[in-house]
Amino acid sequence: MPAARAKLLGEPYYQRRISKLVGEAEGVIDRAADAAAARGVDADWEVVEGDPAAEIVRMAQDRDADLIVVGSRGLGSVTGALLGSVSRGVVHDADRPVLVARPHVHASRRRPVAV
Repeated sequence: MPAARAKLLGEPYYQRRISKLVGEAEGVIDRAADAAAARGVDADWEVVEGDPAAEIVRMAQDRDADLIVVGSRGLGSVTGALLGSVSRGVVHDADRPVLVARPHVHASRRRPVAV
């Protein structure tokens, strides 16, 4: 654990927070793996710590993945530029194809595009 975080938050608080977040992540991933299995898709997963984009790219290399699939919340270019973007980082750093999946937007919520 970085010394600055431990000093700022306190060792017990920091460790409890990390444990809680890992538990939440595993719960979400378990549900996703169950949904994949119900559709006949074999899924493997792992929870890791670190920069999300770098870890995704590293795992794809370690596992010799044919394709990386990442989600995008579709926050737009301004928010993405201000907050950074995991999907943008993966697309930029990956040495293999990347598919960025955006959430489905109902037709009634789509904005008209001027042509």
